[in-house]
Amino acid sequence: MKRNLKILFFIFILIFSIGFLYINGQEHTVIINNKFQNKKLSEKIEIIFPNEKPKKINPNKKAIMDIKGYKTTFILKKKNFEKKYNLSLPLNKSIEIDIEKLLNKNEKWYKEISLY
Repeated sequence: MKRNLKILFFIFILIFSIGFLYINGQEHTVIINNKFQNKKLSEKIEIIFPNEKPKKINPNKKAIMDIKGYKTTFILKKKNFEKKYNLSLPLNKSIEIDIEKLLNKNEKWYKEISLY
């Protein structure tokens, strides 16, 4: 009985570890859209995700980054502006962040994109 309990405990720990690593180790593609409706309003920005190199994006351009994990924060920097944002990444999906909507405080500043 004691041996069966140890085996069951080991299997439980193994399944828990696999689930934890699957969720936290998943890589997501993040597209950062710095294109504005009025092209004159677009400025050079810098996006900083934890454990990643800062990404500089020129006006009216897009950039792609790969991010690990399911919850993260990022810092958006531009001339005379710096703010931290929280982001929940859906499993098996990528997202596109629209900088214009983000700066205008629109609730739908990112959209999910299916990978497959």
